[in-house]
Amino acid sequence: MFKPLLSNIHHRLVKNAPNALALPSALLPFFIQRKLLSELLERLFQEAIEDGDLDFLEDKWLKVEVTDLKLTWFLSFSEDKLIIEESCQQEDVSFSGKVNELILIAGR
Repeated sequence: MFKPLLSNIHHRLVKNAPNALALPSALLPFFIQRKLLSELLERLFQEAIEDGDLDFLEDKWLKVEVTDLKLTWFLSFSEDKLIIEESCQQEDVSFSGKVNELILIAGR
């Protein structure tokens, strides 16, 4: 009885959350965005970092754009750490999508 209701609520939250978060996330100062994103990505990619799977990003810049949140970051990798910047001279590759799509990709 409650399962369809909870499923409907979950669907609406997932669908509408980016719209509700777009303005507040865009107003966050970059140093806060960097801190939050750094902690999230280091946890998410901990195994990949340990295995050397992100070494290909050394001396390269990846532009990541979250279109529905109107956020853009530039990522690189050095000394076993992700580097996150607000801008760079020139990105080597860019990647963009909506937040839910990028979460699915990051979660493999």
